[in-house]
Amino acid sequence: MFWERLTEICLEKGISPNGLCKAIGLSNATATKWKNGSIPNNSTLLKISNKLGVSIDYLLGKTDIKEKAPALSEEDGDIADGINRYLEILERQEALMFDGEPLDDESKELLLISLKNTMELAKKMKERKKSGLLDNK
Repeated sequence: MFWERLTEICLEKGISPNGLCKAIGLSNATATKWKNGSIPNNSTLLKISNKLGVSIDYLLGKTDIKEKAPALSEEDGDIADGINRYLEILERQEALMFDGEPLDDESKELLLISLKNTMELAKKMKERKKSGLLDNK
């Protein structure tokens, strides 16, 4: 599954698997290993994911959702929008990675709860600030 997904995305991005290997500092022999069924380690998967702009889970065939979780930037303006995008992705993807390691269901649920609680706390703080109960500093 990995090789099929990799070649599909490389074709879409206009880069060969060998070109991808070169771009992320690997030899052409590495692409041949992948073609023969080898799966990259977590560090290499992360490099591939970043270079091609797709999720690791998509590359491994664990989901059909190509896009990576969106990165928050200063241009996002409203952090609530960014958190909501993360929540959507967490809720719809079955297999996720966190810091290069697979995220089990319990950890995924705890992460969802934590993000939702953070959103609720931010909303309450905003309301308190509006009503003058919280210092605007």
